Amino acid sequence: WYFFVIFVDFFVDIFVVVFVVVVVGGIVVVVIVVIVVVVDVFLVAAIVLAAGASSRMGSPKATLRWRGRAFVDHCVGLTSTCVVTVVVDGATPLDAHRFDHSIVLAHHSGWSDGPLSSLQCGLRRALASAPELRGVLVLTVDRPHVKATTIATLLATHDASPHAFIQPAYDGASGHPVVWPRAAVDSLLALPPTESPRTFLAAESAPARLRVAVDDPAVLDNIDRPEAYQALLQRDPEAPADL
Repeated sequence: WYFFVIFVDFFVDIFVVVFVVVVVGGIVVVVIVVIVVVVDVFLVAAIVLAAGASSRMGSPKATLRWRGRAFVDHCVGLTSTCVVTVVVDGATPLDAHRFDHSIVLAHHSGWSDGPLSSLQCGLRRALASAPELRGVLVLTVDRPHVKATTIATLLATHDASPHAFIQPAYDGASGHPVVWPRAAVDSLLALPPTESPRTFLAAESAPARLRVAVDDPAVLDNIDRPEAYQALLQRDPEAPADL
């Protein structure tokens, strides 16, 4: 009987040890995986393009208000999970004091060279702030109503496919914002500033393009004319108009 008790006690001890190793070890593995995923998402930089002259709108789009806040503030708010957010202004300089200290405001004096030149300005500042970045989320200031879930979907897709160009799609049509992989950044910076990113996307060396279906018609909108702004406000009548 004594030896039987010793025998049972021995195997109980073994079971406890194995249980602790498996359970605790599993928890540790899960925690490590979560940390890796979160860190990877946080290594995406964000660029908000707000450098244009807003000539079709007739007043600066960045400071138009919707739901009580400026367009640019809505866009910045969508980038809270990014390692750094760069706002590129140009034709209409923005007040740096409107942003949290973590936001980088980059003034682009060559804004008239076109959207790619503004993107290049933002990319340089993003790299200077976060050399280790693994991707770049690019938003245009004229889509303040894009859903936060759309941004989360784009970043999750980038996390799963870090070497692809990620673009949202609604009802079969591609839209914005987009996520560029780190491997594409140097090629974008090498393009003449008056070119279009489409030039690079059409090249053989371009990254694979992934279109991600989202339930968000805002990815197709372009609030760059007074009638488009009024239509946005009519869908949300509590938002005051600035025009």
